[in-house]
Amino acid sequence: MSLNGNDSQSCGTDIQPCRSIARAIRQVAWGGRIYLDGTGTERTPYRCSLEMAHEQHPGTAVQKSLVMEGWRALPHISCFKGFHFIKKSTIMSGVLAIALSSIAFRQTPLMFQDCETITISNCSFEDTAIALYVQIRNNVRMQLNIQRSSFVKNNISCVKIVLINNAQDQDHFVAVNISETKFMENGMQKRWFSRGVVTIQSLNTQPTSVHVQISCLNTTSVNNVGYFMNLDLPSAVTSEVYNDVRLFNNTLSDLVKTSTGRRTQHVVNSLYNSNTRKTRVKFSNVRCSHNHLLRCIKTHSEEAQVEIRNSSFVGQRLPNDSGGGGGGGVFF
Repeated sequence: MSLNGNDSQSCGTDIQPCRSIARAIRQVAWGGRIYLDGTGTERTPYRCSLEMAHEQHPGTAVQKSLVMEGWRALPHISCFKGFHFIKKSTIMSGVLAIALSSIAFRQTPLMFQDCETITISNCSFEDTAIALYVQIRNNVRMQLNIQRSSFVKNNISCVKIVLINNAQDQDHFVAVNISETKFMENGMQKRWFSRGVVTIQSLNTQPTSVHVQISCLNTTSVNNVGYFMNLDLPSAVTSEVYNDVRLFNNTLSDLVKTSTGRRTQHVVNSLYNSNTRKTRVKFSNVRCSHNHLLRCIKTHSEEAQVEIRNSSFVGQRLPNDSGGGGGGGVFF
Protein backbone atom coordinates (compact mmCIF):
# COMPACT_ATOMS: atom_id res chain seq x y z
CA MET A 1 0.00 0.00 0.00
CA SER A 2 1.05 3.59 -0.63
CA LEU A 3 -0.02 7.17 0.04
CA ASN A 4 -0.26 7.41 -3.75
CA GLY A 5 -2.51 4.35 -3.98
CA ASN A 6 -6.24 4.08 -4.54
CA ASP A 7 -8.78 2.19 -2.40
CA SER A 8 -10.48 0.35 -5.24
CA GLN A 9 -12.12 -3.06 -5.12
CA SER A 10 -9.09 -4.57 -6.86
CA CYS A 11 -6.27 -2.75 -5.04
CA GLY A 12 -3.51 -4.58 -3.26
CA THR A 13 -0.89 -5.25 -5.90
CA ASP A 14 2.45 -3.56 -6.56
CA ILE A 15 0.94 -1.91 -9.62
CA GLN A 16 -2.36 -0.98 -7.92
CA PRO A 17 -1.60 -0.42 -4.22
CA CYS A 18 -4.29 0.45 -1.73
CA ARG A 19 -4.10 3.85 -0.05
CA SER A 20 -5.47 3.15 3.45
CA ILE A 21 -4.55 0.52 6.01
CA ALA A 22 -8.24 -0.26 6.50
CA ARG A 23 -8.69 -1.19 2.84
CA ALA A 24 -5.49 -3.23 2.81
CA ILE A 25 -6.73 -5.19 5.84
CA ARG A 26 -10.01 -5.92 4.06
CA GLN A 27 -8.21 -7.08 0.93
CA VAL A 28 -5.61 -9.34 2.52
CA ALA A 29 -6.43 -13.00 3.15
CA TRP A 30 -6.06 -14.74 6.50
CA GLY A 31 -2.32 -15.07 7.18
CA GLY A 32 -1.48 -12.69 4.34
CA ARG A 33 1.10 -9.91 4.19
CA ILE A 34 0.64 -6.14 3.91
CA TYR A 35 3.57 -4.03 2.68
CA LEU A 36 3.52 -0.37 3.74
CA ASP A 37 5.44 1.97 1.47
CA GLY A 38 6.97 4.48 3.86
CA THR A 39 7.70 7.09 1.20
CA GLY A 40 6.44 10.48 2.41
CA THR A 41 4.89 9.10 5.61
CA GLU A 42 7.23 10.85 8.03
CA ARG A 43 5.55 14.11 7.10
CA THR A 44 2.14 12.61 6.23
CA PRO A 45 1.74 9.41 8.28
CA TYR A 46 -0.81 6.70 7.67
CA ARG A 47 -4.00 7.25 9.70
CA CYS A 48 -6.84 5.12 11.05
CA SER A 49 -10.15 4.61 9.33
CA LEU A 50 -13.46 4.71 11.19
CA GLU A 51 -15.02 2.33 8.68
CA MET A 52 -13.33 -0.59 10.44
CA ALA A 53 -14.09 0.43 14.01
CA HIS A 54 -15.17 -2.42 16.29
CA GLU A 55 -18.46 -1.97 18.15
CA GLN A 56 -16.65 -2.11 21.49
CA HIS A 57 -13.40 -0.45 20.44
CA PRO A 58 -13.14 2.91 18.62
CA GLY A 59 -9.92 2.12 16.74
CA THR A 60 -9.35 0.08 13.60
CA ALA A 61 -10.32 -3.54 14.26
CA VAL A 62 -8.28 -6.42 12.83
CA GLN A 63 -9.84 -9.89 13.12
CA LYS A 64 -7.50 -12.02 11.05
CA SER A 65 -3.93 -13.24 11.19
CA LEU A 66 -1.59 -11.11 9.13
CA VAL A 67 1.90 -9.71 8.67
CA MET A 68 2.36 -5.94 8.31
CA GLU A 69 5.80 -4.63 7.41
CA GLY A 70 7.57 -1.57 6.09
CA TRP A 71 8.71 -1.40 2.48
CA ARG A 72 11.15 0.91 0.69
CA ALA A 73 11.26 3.63 3.39
CA LEU A 74 10.29 3.40 7.07
CA PRO A 75 6.49 3.83 7.27
CA HIS A 76 5.07 6.07 10.00
CA ILE A 77 1.63 5.46 11.47
CA SER A 78 -0.20 7.99 13.64
CA CYS A 79 -3.59 6.84 14.90
CA PHE A 80 -4.73 8.17 18.26
CA LYS A 81 -7.50 5.56 18.58
CA GLY A 82 -5.13 2.76 17.70
CA PHE A 83 -5.45 -0.74 16.30
CA HIS A 84 -7.31 -3.58 17.99
CA PHE A 85 -6.33 -7.11 17.03
CA ILE A 86 -9.23 -9.24 18.21
CA LYS A 87 -9.99 -12.91 17.79
CA LYS A 88 -13.58 -13.56 16.76
CA SER A 89 -15.41 -15.74 19.25
CA THR A 90 -16.86 -17.75 16.35
CA ILE A 91 -13.39 -18.80 15.17
CA MET A 92 -12.43 -21.66 17.44
CA SER A 93 -9.81 -23.44 15.35
CA GLY A 94 -7.77 -20.66 13.76
CA VAL A 95 -4.72 -19.34 15.60
CA LEU A 96 -4.61 -15.54 15.59
CA ALA A 97 -1.01 -14.58 14.80
CA ILE A 98 0.06 -10.96 14.29
CA ALA A 99 3.50 -9.86 13.08
CA LEU A 100 4.55 -6.20 12.76
CA SER A 101 7.93 -5.31 11.32
CA SER A 102 9.88 -2.12 10.52
CA ILE A 103 7.13 0.38 11.40
CA ALA A 104 7.24 3.61 13.40
CA PHE A 105 4.13 4.03 15.56
CA ARG A 106 3.44 7.52 16.93
CA GLN A 107 0.52 8.13 19.31
CA THR A 108 -0.81 4.77 18.20
CA PRO A 109 -1.83 2.27 20.90
CA LEU A 110 -1.99 -1.40 19.92
CA MET A 111 -4.42 -3.68 21.75
CA PHE A 112 -4.37 -7.47 21.35
CA GLN A 113 -7.23 -9.65 22.61
CA ASP A 114 -6.81 -13.44 22.58
CA CYS A 115 -3.94 -13.41 20.08
CA GLU A 116 -1.89 -16.57 20.36
CA THR A 117 1.29 -15.17 18.78
CA ILE A 118 2.44 -11.54 18.62
CA THR A 119 5.74 -10.64 16.98
CA ILE A 120 7.14 -7.11 17.02
CA SER A 121 10.45 -6.52 15.23
CA ASN A 122 12.33 -3.36 14.26
CA CYS A 123 9.44 -1.16 15.37
CA SER A 124 9.33 2.03 17.43
CA PHE A 125 6.60 3.27 19.75
CA GLU A 126 6.44 6.85 20.92
CA ASP A 127 4.10 9.23 22.76
CA THR A 128 1.34 6.74 23.56
CA ALA A 129 -0.42 6.04 26.87
CA ILE A 130 0.12 2.24 26.73
CA ALA A 131 2.01 1.15 23.64
CA LEU A 132 1.16 -2.60 23.72
CA TYR A 133 -1.84 -3.82 25.71
CA VAL A 134 -2.46 -7.58 25.65
CA GLN A 135 -5.64 -9.16 27.07
CA ILE A 136 -5.86 -12.90 27.58
CA ARG A 137 -9.48 -13.97 27.97
CA ASN A 138 -10.46 -17.15 26.12
CA ASN A 139 -7.11 -18.44 24.91
CA VAL A 140 -4.85 -20.38 27.24
CA ARG A 141 -1.57 -19.78 25.38
CA MET A 142 0.05 -16.53 24.37
CA GLN A 143 3.53 -15.72 23.10
CA LEU A 144 4.85 -12.18 22.73
CA ASN A 145 8.14 -11.60 20.92
CA ILE A 146 9.73 -8.12 20.84
CA GLN A 147 12.98 -7.80 18.90
CA ARG A 148 15.20 -4.86 17.96
CA SER A 149 12.58 -2.28 18.88
CA SER A 150 12.38 0.93 20.90
CA PHE A 151 9.85 2.46 23.28
CA VAL A 152 10.38 6.18 23.85
CA LYS A 153 8.38 8.80 25.78
CA ASN A 154 5.26 6.71 26.26
CA ASN A 155 3.15 8.01 29.12
CA ILE A 156 1.86 5.21 31.37
CA SER A 157 3.36 1.89 30.34
CA CYS A 158 5.15 0.27 27.42
CA VAL A 159 3.85 -3.30 27.62
CA LYS A 160 0.90 -4.48 29.71
CA ILE A 161 -0.34 -8.09 29.72
CA VAL A 162 -3.51 -8.90 31.66
CA LEU A 163 -5.04 -12.33 32.29
CA ILE A 164 -8.80 -12.00 32.77
CA ASN A 165 -11.36 -14.53 34.00
CA ASN A 166 -12.53 -16.94 31.33
CA ALA A 167 -14.84 -19.92 31.19
CA GLN A 168 -12.11 -22.47 30.51
CA ASP A 169 -10.84 -24.34 33.54
CA GLN A 170 -7.34 -24.79 32.13
CA ASP A 171 -3.81 -23.71 32.91
CA HIS A 172 -2.48 -20.60 31.20
CA PHE A 173 0.86 -20.51 29.39
CA VAL A 174 2.43 -17.11 28.74
CA ALA A 175 5.80 -16.58 27.05
CA VAL A 176 7.44 -13.17 26.71
CA ASN A 177 10.70 -12.77 24.78
CA ILE A 178 12.39 -9.36 24.63
CA SER A 179 15.74 -8.89 22.91
CA GLU A 180 17.87 -6.01 21.63
CA THR A 181 15.25 -3.49 22.72
CA LYS A 182 15.49 -0.06 24.37
CA PHE A 183 13.07 1.62 26.77
CA MET A 184 13.87 5.31 27.25
CA GLU A 185 12.19 8.27 28.95
CA ASN A 186 8.85 6.56 29.35
CA GLY A 187 6.52 8.11 31.91
CA MET A 188 8.40 11.39 32.09
CA GLN A 189 5.56 13.46 30.64
CA LYS A 190 2.81 12.18 32.99
CA ARG A 191 4.68 11.13 36.09
CA TRP A 192 1.55 10.88 38.25
CA PHE A 193 0.21 7.95 36.25
CA SER A 194 3.39 6.21 35.16
CA ARG A 195 3.61 2.49 35.85
CA GLY A 196 6.81 1.49 34.09
CA VAL A 197 8.05 -0.70 31.29
CA VAL A 198 6.49 -4.21 31.43
CA THR A 199 3.57 -5.46 33.54
CA ILE A 200 2.13 -8.97 33.61
CA GLN A 201 -0.94 -9.13 35.82
CA SER A 202 -3.64 -11.68 36.62
CA LEU A 203 -7.19 -10.58 37.40
CA ASN A 204 -8.45 -14.15 37.73
CA THR A 205 -10.47 -14.69 40.90
CA GLN A 206 -10.36 -18.47 40.45
CA PRO A 207 -7.15 -20.32 41.41
CA THR A 208 -6.17 -21.00 37.79
CA SER A 209 -2.55 -22.05 37.41
CA VAL A 210 -0.40 -19.76 35.28
CA HIS A 211 2.95 -20.76 33.76
CA VAL A 212 5.08 -17.82 32.64
CA GLN A 213 8.34 -17.94 30.69
CA ILE A 214 10.34 -14.73 30.28
CA SER A 215 13.51 -14.21 28.29
CA CYS A 216 15.02 -10.73 28.36
CA LEU A 217 18.30 -10.37 26.45
CA ASN A 218 20.44 -7.34 25.61
CA THR A 219 17.84 -4.84 26.80
CA THR A 220 18.23 -1.29 28.12
CA SER A 221 15.94 0.68 30.44
CA VAL A 222 17.11 4.28 30.93
CA ASN A 223 15.39 7.35 32.43
CA ASN A 224 12.02 5.67 32.84
CA VAL A 225 9.47 6.29 35.59
CA GLY A 226 8.35 3.13 37.40
CA TYR A 227 9.44 -0.48 37.34
CA PHE A 228 11.22 -2.40 34.62
CA MET A 229 9.42 -5.75 35.10
CA ASN A 230 6.40 -6.12 37.38
CA LEU A 231 4.91 -9.61 37.81
CA ASP A 232 1.65 -9.51 39.77
CA LEU A 233 0.79 -13.20 39.42
CA PRO A 234 -0.02 -14.77 42.81
CA SER A 235 -0.86 -18.21 41.36
CA ALA A 236 1.90 -18.32 38.74
CA VAL A 237 4.98 -20.47 38.31
CA THR A 238 7.68 -18.57 36.44
CA SER A 239 10.88 -19.45 34.62
CA GLU A 240 12.86 -16.31 33.79
CA VAL A 241 16.21 -15.34 32.28
CA TYR A 242 17.64 -11.81 32.20
CA ASN A 243 20.96 -11.51 30.37
CA ASP A 244 22.82 -8.33 29.41
CA VAL A 245 20.22 -6.02 30.90
CA ARG A 246 21.06 -2.39 31.73
CA LEU A 247 18.93 -0.42 34.21
CA PHE A 248 20.13 3.18 34.59
CA ASN A 249 18.69 6.39 36.08
CA ASN A 250 15.12 5.20 36.56
CA THR A 251 12.89 6.67 39.25
CA LEU A 252 9.48 6.54 40.93
CA SER A 253 6.44 8.53 39.88
CA ASP A 254 5.50 11.75 41.65
CA LEU A 255 2.41 10.00 42.99
CA VAL A 256 4.60 7.59 44.95
CA LYS A 257 7.00 10.26 46.11
CA THR A 258 4.22 12.33 47.67
CA SER A 259 2.13 9.47 49.06
CA THR A 260 2.21 8.52 52.70
CA GLY A 261 0.90 5.79 54.98
CA ARG A 262 -0.89 2.78 53.58
CA ARG A 263 -0.90 3.96 49.99
CA THR A 264 2.81 3.28 49.64
CA GLN A 265 2.28 -0.41 50.48
CA HIS A 266 0.47 -0.98 47.20
CA VAL A 267 3.05 0.73 45.00
CA VAL A 268 5.83 -1.01 43.13
CA ASN A 269 9.19 0.27 44.39
CA SER A 270 11.55 -2.12 42.65
CA LEU A 271 12.77 -2.26 39.06
CA TYR A 272 12.24 -6.03 39.02
CA ASN A 273 9.22 -6.79 41.20
CA SER A 274 7.86 -10.33 41.42
CA ASN A 275 4.79 -11.54 43.33
CA THR A 276 4.28 -15.18 42.34
CA ARG A 277 3.65 -18.64 43.76
CA LYS A 278 6.94 -20.08 42.52
CA THR A 279 9.81 -18.20 40.93
CA ARG A 280 12.89 -19.49 39.14
CA VAL A 281 14.93 -16.61 37.79
CA LYS A 282 18.50 -16.10 36.60
CA PHE A 283 20.22 -12.72 36.25
CA SER A 284 23.44 -12.63 34.22
CA ASN A 285 25.44 -9.54 33.28
CA VAL A 286 22.83 -7.23 34.74
CA ARG A 287 23.95 -3.68 35.49
CA CYS A 288 21.66 -1.72 37.79
CA SER A 289 22.94 1.70 38.78
CA HIS A 290 21.93 5.17 39.94
CA ASN A 291 18.20 4.54 40.13
CA HIS A 292 16.26 6.83 42.47
CA LEU A 293 14.00 5.39 45.22
CA LEU A 294 13.95 2.01 43.48
CA ARG A 295 15.48 -1.28 44.49
CA CYS A 296 16.99 -3.36 41.72
CA ILE A 297 15.35 -6.70 42.56
CA LYS A 298 12.51 -7.69 44.87
CA THR A 299 10.78 -11.07 44.99
CA HIS A 300 7.85 -12.32 47.03
CA SER A 301 7.11 -16.01 46.49
CA GLU A 302 6.26 -19.20 48.33
CA GLU A 303 9.26 -20.79 46.65
CA ALA A 304 12.01 -18.83 44.93
CA GLN A 305 15.22 -19.87 43.17
CA VAL A 306 17.21 -16.76 42.31
CA GLU A 307 20.63 -16.90 40.66
CA ILE A 308 22.73 -13.78 40.07
CA ARG A 309 25.97 -13.93 38.06
CA ASN A 310 28.44 -11.29 36.85
CA SER A 311 26.10 -8.45 37.80
CA SER A 312 26.52 -5.10 39.54
CA PHE A 313 24.12 -3.08 41.69
CA VAL A 314 25.58 0.32 42.57
CA GLY A 315 24.54 3.85 43.35
CA GLN A 316 20.95 3.14 44.30
CA ARG A 317 19.45 6.12 46.13
CA LEU A 318 17.17 4.50 48.68
CA PRO A 319 15.84 5.63 52.07
CA ASN A 320 17.50 3.90 55.01
CA ASP A 321 14.34 1.98 55.93
CA SER A 322 13.64 0.62 52.43
CA GLY A 323 15.09 -2.82 53.18
CA GLY A 324 17.44 -2.66 50.24
CA GLY A 325 20.37 -0.82 51.75
CA GLY A 326 22.05 2.20 50.28
CA GLY A 327 23.98 0.61 47.45
CA GLY A 328 22.66 -2.53 45.81
CA GLY A 329 18.94 -2.58 46.41
CA VAL A 330 18.41 -6.36 46.21
CA PHE A 331 15.64 -7.73 48.43
CA PHE A 332 14.15 -11.22 48.84
